[in-house]
Amino acid sequence: MKIASFAIALSLALLLNACGGGGGGSSREPQPTPPAPAPPTPPPAPAPVGFTVSGTITASSNMHIDGDSNNPASPSFPNNTIATAQIIPNPVTLGGHVNEPGAGDPGATHSNGDLDDYYRIELLAGQTITLLVADFDTADADLYLFNSEGEILDFSIEEGEIETLLVPVDGTYIVNVFAFSGATNYILAIGSTPQGIAARASTASADIIPWQVIVKYREQQQAVAAKEDVVQRYGMTHRAGAGNRQQLMAMERAALSQQQQYSRLGWARDKKVGLLTADALARWETLITVKTMGLDPAIIFAEPNYAVHALTVPDDAAYPTQWHYPLINLPAAWDMTTGVPEVIVAVIDTGILGGHPDLAGQTVPGYDFIRDPASAGDGNGARRTQPTATIQSSGLGPG
Repeated sequence: MKIASFAIALSLALLLNACGGGGGGSSREPQPTPPAPAPPTPPPAPAPVGFTVSGTITASSNMHIDGDSNNPASPSFPNNTIATAQIIPNPVTLGGHVNEPGAGDPGATHSNGDLDDYYRIELLAGQTITLLVADFDTADADLYLFNSEGEILDFSIEEGEIETLLVPVDGTYIVNVFAFSGATNYILAIGSTPQGIAARASTASADIIPWQVIVKYREQQQAVAAKEDVVQRYGMTHRAGAGNRQQLMAMERAALSQQQQYSRLGWARDKKVGLLTADALARWETLITVKTMGLDPAIIFAEPNYAVHALTVPDDAAYPTQWHYPLINLPAAWDMTTGVPEVIVAVIDTGILGGHPDLAGQTVPGYDFIRDPASAGDGNGARRTQPTATIQSSGLGPG
């Protein structure tokens, strides 16, 4: 009985030990690693600081856009003929686009082109029509003014950023923007022109010698043949220059066919030039031909033979630093007269340099206002009549 009781007790002890009961287990068994504590939750990010804007943006009543721009998302109202001219208010600032077929960015007018934009407007005498050509370095846009019957009254067809016209009399007009070459956005401003734009556009009507052109040809293997072809097509005869330099050429109007003059422009038959004076027509035909020549692959550049006129602004090296003359419109006065000896002008100042070559022989007896003996004309400070800064007007002319 004792042996059986001991065996039962030993069996219970082993069983409890194997089940983890009764205290510590075997030192040879690995203990499980406790799990790592969870990282702390970061604080929430601060809410972004900002604001919202709500409301309605309304363009000014004198801001308009071209009815048939290249933007495919905009509704199209074609204005490419005089009959469909877009009616615009006065004054107006208008954004538009013109292009030759296939020129410019893809869009609504890319394939077929949009050579002309016409605008019908009531204008007042003296108002200015200004065309700002955005892409003037790669394209050329021109500006025309028609009467209500579709006859050309005036034009500005230079090359560059600005074209400008002056309205002659009150009336109803058609303003035309024409894509001579390439594709460009533009701004058409009608009303009063800012002084800076007017100054930059002041050379737009520079005198040219009709039917003369200055040409420089490209240097090619077929240079001689290319030159001969150009000479024949434009009816030119050589006047001056040779070799690879610029050459002055005379053009014969009779040698230019209507095809060459007009088809390049893509103009419709409703563009009439009959109201232009003989001089204006010669200028128009010359400029159109010269600009067309400039697009010829055999020519590096072609430009009109501008007439240069001598001006009466002084050639004095210090003249650019004398800022006050333009403020009193003296250069404009010199264009009309440089003075006459009979007119006497008094200069009220601290004195003159009597020995200056510009004043030598130009002073007349006058009244000495200088009391300082060191600088007075008489040297003693007394008031008396003597040559002073009273100068004949002929001495005020540029020299």
